[in-house]
Amino acid sequence: MSNLTLNLFLVAATISIGLAALELSLRLVGYNKPMVYAYSLHTGTTIRPNIAGWVENEASVFVKTNEFGLRTGVDAPADGQPHRRSEKNLIRIAIIGDSYTESHHVEHESSFPYLLEQKLSTCVDPHVKVEVLNFAVSGYNNVQALQSLRHRARAFSPDIVLLVFHANNDLAGNYRKLEKNPYVPYAEFDNGDLKLDLSFEEDAVFQQKLRWSNLRNDVSNQIRVLQLLTNAYGTIVNWRARAAHAPNHKPPQREDSSSASSLGPPALQANRSDYFKTDFIPAGLTASGEHHPPRDGFQEMLWQLAEAVVRRIAEDVHATGASFWLTATATGAAIAPSQEGRQQNDIPDDGHAYATQRLSRFAASIGIPFVSLREALLRKASTSGNNLEYFEKKNVHGHWNVLGHATVGETLANALCPHLKEKIVVK
Repeated sequence: MSNLTLNLFLVAATISIGLAALELSLRLVGYNKPMVYAYSLHTGTTIRPNIAGWVENEASVFVKTNEFGLRTGVDAPADGQPHRRSEKNLIRIAIIGDSYTESHHVEHESSFPYLLEQKLSTCVDPHVKVEVLNFAVSGYNNVQALQSLRHRARAFSPDIVLLVFHANNDLAGNYRKLEKNPYVPYAEFDNGDLKLDLSFEEDAVFQQKLRWSNLRNDVSNQIRVLQLLTNAYGTIVNWRARAAHAPNHKPPQREDSSSASSLGPPALQANRSDYFKTDFIPAGLTASGEHHPPRDGFQEMLWQLAEAVVRRIAEDVHATGASFWLTATATGAAIAPSQEGRQQNDIPDDGHAYATQRLSRFAASIGIPFVSLREALLRKASTSGNNLEYFEKKNVHGHWNVLGHATVGETLANALCPHLKEKIVVK
């Protein structure tokens, strides 16, 4: 054996021993932060099946999923997993939405989908089983929720489908030219009719990510050293992204924009399809979000686009004989515990609940039940003096905390319980 060959062998052996020692050390200290999300053909992204590890956001939370990518308790038995077939004396509820519903910022047993299942189980006969399946994924727009219903939730034959609408994401998220993510589905108006934009499914780069990125991350999830490197790379990318938008970065605004306080929509352009033409550039245009009514035709179009997608979801659900329910998140200043907090950020008093009020009217117009969360969340925050989006351990604000989830779970259970007793025909 030549000296060069021997030296190379010694270097390789040293590196291998070092990596093995690092891998063992990471496992001994409990480091386990897998990639939670994967590329998915119909929705763009989804939650990985059969993962178990720590997720870092507003809190350090252990997340475990089953073979369907549905979150379970840490000690959940394998034989307790849901089956796609319909079962006797089973009432199944499927929830679709984004990160507020995904609930990876609180423990599974503190999340409102879990609490909803527990509370509803006490309002039906003992021989009836209530099962709440949470298909929500962080970042989902309404079209992704629709696709998740069609390609994931519907296989479980739910009796009720609940969409949790989050206006701060959904309005912009449905529109390709604002979201700018080439690998998710969108919606548009084509000559006045709703059209789903699923072109990403045929994109060559996406197809490559679907195969190779998912495979690479599957391997990474099994090796702690690779997890560490992957998460370090992600941290650097996110830091650079934040640095590019700081400090004091504000999105451009239209010169003629003004804050409206009326709940009535402004006049809309004659042809909504104009906003989807290739030569239309939404420079300086933004979505209105949860608190404010639309201030111009573009923002009103985004609302109407979201409503059209929700209507399509309702049609899909009703076609299966199931019931469709709608609710809306209430966040930020709308549920601040103090009046001063609710008046900050130049939010008018009658604008706090715009999304809730609009969606309530919309639900009534198409004949579906709507559950308002804002009143209960605001009442809980005001009476307890607690901010329902504050996480004390990390001293950060974000999604609903444990108290917020408890309030949402109780509110939804109170609304759904009479329906389960009177409307659901037990199989």
